[in-house]
Amino acid sequence: MITVKDIIEFVSDGEKFNFCCSAFLDSFYAAVDQQRIEMIKDEPEAFPDVEHFYYCHVAAMTHKLANDFKLIVPEWVHKEKYILTEPHYDVFDKNNEILKKYLEDVSPYEFKIRNIFVKENALDRV
Repeated sequence: MITVKDIIEFVSDGEKFNFCCSAFLDSFYAAVDQQRIEMIKDEPEAFPDVEHFYYCHVAAMTHKLANDFKLIVPEWVHKEKYILTEPHYDVFDKNNEILKKYLEDVSPYEFKIRNIFVKENALDRV
């Protein structure tokens, strides 16, 4: 069972962030509620070589999953350090203002409050 804390540790060890998140989400969706609580309860450790964005994204993901599955939202996700100072848009073309506006409209609340703009189904798995 992979935890949100593990995601950041694996990234620090050289794993790709998106791969780690996908593995976590697959495990989370297959788990039962008690396992899900265990998977999100612990705040990731700080590693100097891990991008700040990854911590913010993990906090947003944890917050959304807790809300979606009606779990207690861990207190650590509400820390101000998990809010980006500059907006981050999940787009390849950083100049595409139409797509940015679209993401601002559809991003889940838990991401928006952290200045992260993603598709409404960003946590869906196929």
